[in-house]
Amino acid sequence: MPEQLPRAKSVAVTFVEPVKDGFRFRSGGWPIHITIAPPFSIDSFSEDLIRDLEALFATTDPFGVTVEGEDAFGPKQDLPVNLVSGGSLGPLHEGLIAVLERHGARFQNPNHIKGRYRPHVTHQQGRKAAEGERFAVEKVAFIDELPDDAGFREVKHSFPLGKIPHAGTSPETDQEAYNKTERQRGNQ
Repeated sequence: MPEQLPRAKSVAVTFVEPVKDGFRFRSGGWPIHITIAPPFSIDSFSEDLIRDLEALFATTDPFGVTVEGEDAFGPKQDLPVNLVSGGSLGPLHEGLIAVLERHGARFQNPNHIKGRYRPHVTHQQGRKAAEGERFAVEKVAFIDELPDDAGFREVKHSFPLGKIPHAGTSPETDQEAYNKTERQRGNQ
């Protein structure tokens, strides 16, 4: 059972790069990801909420998505992204939003949910997904966006989709794999 979280700003994502529960990163250094539920506040991740999330994710099989062309988000249209299509992203998003709302979640920007959800991969400090690239969506991770005052984010809990094993079961940890990927990108 994941730890009980106090009221906090959270976001639900699927990581494109390997990331493990407990992984911490600076707010400007997100691993590449697809947002499933945009920033929200909730009083706690209660046992009832955890059970509802587990039930939702257990009934969603892993699926693939394809990176599409570039676009720009944000009030000034200055946040570069690549749109993503395919698989069950829409139904997964809709189901997750419904569960979170049933448990009292309040979304930072309700204009980015339900029928206005646009799956995307945000460019991260010069790193981006390539158009045509395919990724597997196998788990959904909840990120605490306010774990401390040092500007870090933390992966609090990941839920596998369907009946797949949890990530991080290989000898190389997700943190090590992420660091290795970063080093390789720096050498390109």
